[in-house]
Amino acid sequence: MTDRDDHGPEGRPEGAERLWHAAFTAAATLAYPRAHRARFLREMQVWFLRGLRSREGTPGRVSYVTRAVVDVLRSGARMRAGPLVERESGAEGLGWDVRAAVRSMRRRPFTAAAVVLTLAVPMAVNTAVFGVVDAALLRPLPYPDADELAAVWVRQNEDGVDRARLAGPELRFLWDESRTLSALGGIWSRFGTLGGEPGPEHVDVGYVTGAFFRALGASPALGRLVAEQDDLEGARSTVVLSHPLWVRRYGADPDVIGRRVDFNGTPVTIIGVLPEDFRVLLPREARLANELDVFLPWGGGYAEMPLEWRFFAAVGRSAPGLTLNDVREELDGLATTLGGRYAGYGDAPLELVVEPLHREVTAPQRAGLLTLLASGLLLLLVACGNVSLLLLARTIRRGPEFGVRAALGAGRIRILRQVTLEHLVLFLAAGVVGVLGAPAALSLFGALVPDDIRFVHQPALDWRVLAGTFWTVVTVGLVFGALPASGARRDASSSTISTRSATARRDAVALKGALVAGEVALCVILLVGSGLLLRSFRALHDIDAGFEVEGVLTARLSLPSGEYSYGDPARISGYYEELLRRLGAAPEISDVAITEQLPLVAGSGDAEPYAWLVAEGETEWGPTRAHVRSVSGAYFETVGAELLEGRWLDPRDELDGELAVIVDDRLAARAWPGASALGQRLKVPLFLREDTEPHWARVVGVVRHVKLTPLPEPGPEQVWMHHVQSPRRSVSVVLRGTGGPEALAEPLRRVVESHDSDRPLFEVQPMAAIEDRSIAPTRFLLGLTGTFAALAVVLSALGLYALVSRTVSEARREIGIRIALGARPGDVVGGVLRWTLPYVGLGAVAGVAGATLLAGNLRSLLVGVAPRDPWTTAAAVALMGAVATLGVVVPVLRAVRTDPTEALSGD
Repeated sequence: MTDRDDHGPEGRPEGAERLWHAAFTAAATLAYPRAHRARFLREMQVWFLRGLRSREGTPGRVSYVTRAVVDVLRSGARMRAGPLVERESGAEGLGWDVRAAVRSMRRRPFTAAAVVLTLAVPMAVNTAVFGVVDAALLRPLPYPDADELAAVWVRQNEDGVDRARLAGPELRFLWDESRTLSALGGIWSRFGTLGGEPGPEHVDVGYVTGAFFRALGASPALGRLVAEQDDLEGARSTVVLSHPLWVRRYGADPDVIGRRVDFNGTPVTIIGVLPEDFRVLLPREARLANELDVFLPWGGGYAEMPLEWRFFAAVGRSAPGLTLNDVREELDGLATTLGGRYAGYGDAPLELVVEPLHREVTAPQRAGLLTLLASGLLLLLVACGNVSLLLLARTIRRGPEFGVRAALGAGRIRILRQVTLEHLVLFLAAGVVGVLGAPAALSLFGALVPDDIRFVHQPALDWRVLAGTFWTVVTVGLVFGALPASGARRDASSSTISTRSATARRDAVALKGALVAGEVALCVILLVGSGLLLRSFRALHDIDAGFEVEGVLTARLSLPSGEYSYGDPARISGYYEELLRRLGAAPEISDVAITEQLPLVAGSGDAEPYAWLVAEGETEWGPTRAHVRSVSGAYFETVGAELLEGRWLDPRDELDGELAVIVDDRLAARAWPGASALGQRLKVPLFLREDTEPHWARVVGVVRHVKLTPLPEPGPEQVWMHHVQSPRRSVSVVLRGTGGPEALAEPLRRVVESHDSDRPLFEVQPMAAIEDRSIAPTRFLLGLTGTFAALAVVLSALGLYALVSRTVSEARREIGIRIALGARPGDVVGGVLRWTLPYVGLGAVAGVAGATLLAGNLRSLLVGVAPRDPWTTAAAVALMGAVATLGVVVPVLRAVRTDPTEALSGD
């Protein structure tokens, strides 16, 4: 009869209760005798679930489950040990066993120290790694009722874009029509300049719609935040400050509210300050700066924007009583209505993607951090295997002791429990030392973690991390403490006091072999994962980025919208043309140019549709999108790009002349396969004099694809325009010189300040630093998993060496006799190899199988190598085989070189 029949719904765990229910059931199964479980286990499970459901919040549930499991283990141990307590003089149950375990540690301090130190390092590492994973992946977002938040995207399969930001009309339509969203806001990130005292300062800006802060549930520290009343055209120009900027620039002055300040040449009024702990955490596809300094209202008007302008990263909050599934179902219907309202979507079906905000924010780092956590756990298991081999050897030597105790009436369960507790105390001691060392490991990880990994909260060793460490220590302590203790149980069952039975010896040999095979399997899994990441890292460096990294300095510069309107493009391009002329005249600078966007920083979703002429009067809109970027004429030569056909952009490409473009080789091959792209016509989006209609352009050159997206990401095709014909207020300066990038920073600042002292430079950095950041996550994972793998291999080799050395030492007399009788050293070595290598081979096979099953989880992290690459697997097996063979051969060779008479006399 099932729980459903016996107890109804209250006896069945649901959702997250299943994990707690499984832990309690496992503890009860381990603790109580079979007869007791058959009679009372179902009632105990119902009682446990009732108590669990009466607790609110994760801390309360963890405390309740911990007490319940401890109570079950204590009562079960007393039940099993009851008859034995009466027969063993002086025994007092578990308390006596714990005191005996502590005394055992004191009698063998070197063994205890070896065990604790072997386990403490991987435990400290795992505690720190779990702290990082907890902070980055497991904790809820720092917003009220964060499970109600969702990211909203547009997906058009024809464009091949899975996560596109929303256009203004789409955002306005959804906000007006949705009944399942209590708030829906959008944000677009740029940068600007704050003027006035204490001088101009570059700031990262978030332009937000009226319901953005309400969707996140944010409250002001001072004043008020942007609201719907600011979401109208003609509304008063206002700004909200982040807490760090308020402290840094305005000295935390509470009277700053209502002050008029200059932003991009336009006066704005400070209306509020955000709390100190407020952060905008949105998915990577939102393309936001890591830390935003100021927030300005969009000011309305976005309902009339072109659909091609996909500015808004949208976040919504479900209405009270509704779930994100309700939101998803409603927006599926609204997508159909929206798709029929605007002709700009073409024939592609429009989809609105609604995903939990937490999942979207943590997605980029989830695979990497979980891989890191798994690597740390594998290292810990290898260390536990080594410790089990050491404890097993110690347990075997105590065979006579257990025989005496068995003769005096101690049962097998009683002896097994005592030895297991002795080992568990060692594991707990190692856990304490590991926790004490965890802050140092966490600080080291904090220094190594790249900026690309964004934490939901700052990593810390709080109760969640310590609880995870406690359960890990108890679990591995029980498992790996009970394995060597089984030798004591076998000895206790033997009636012989001075020697162990043949069955006990065979069981001990089999257990040793199983531990060796397990260690080898874990090491192979770690080595395969590290090898795949290493090959990916090499593949990243082999990617043809289409430009030269070395020797290039970059910097960002932005013009204020108040002085430089897009309605007057000649004024914008004139400013930068004069700046380029002055920079080119500096003796330290040999090449200089500007670009709308630097390589390796663009998102694949920041692309726009384009069209080409396939026949006279017939236009073909491309099924994919392209990055459309503005550059100065010398850009390609400055970054070392390769011209394949035609010419560079130059002064012939005037503001009012025919629009000239350079395309990359991928676009040319798609639009005009087998034909020259030169002279062909291309229709591209153009923002000129506030005109947003697509314009026809003439292809004047073809360039090899320049990598604009980060190295691991595939990038779309590219269209390049002269900045005179399509000027941008915000640009990046790229320059070369004779003294290297570091020597160019000062002349660059000097020339820019002499040209316009109110325009601060920011993000001044070598191009090599940008490339370094694009591969930093892979390097971080490779470094740590490689370190874990190396430690695991060393531990495994040491454990195998110690096992064989002890085995050879025990057989020293036998080896001496064989050598004295004429046996060759090779025969002795071969005999030991025939015993050990089958277990090594079994472990290698299990490791290959495990690596094959787990390799798919690395797919999102790999570049240029398949998850199940046979060469990497073969190399890992060969390396582990060589290490294992050395661990066997070295101690045996030492033994066979011993004088036989010395071996025989040592008995």
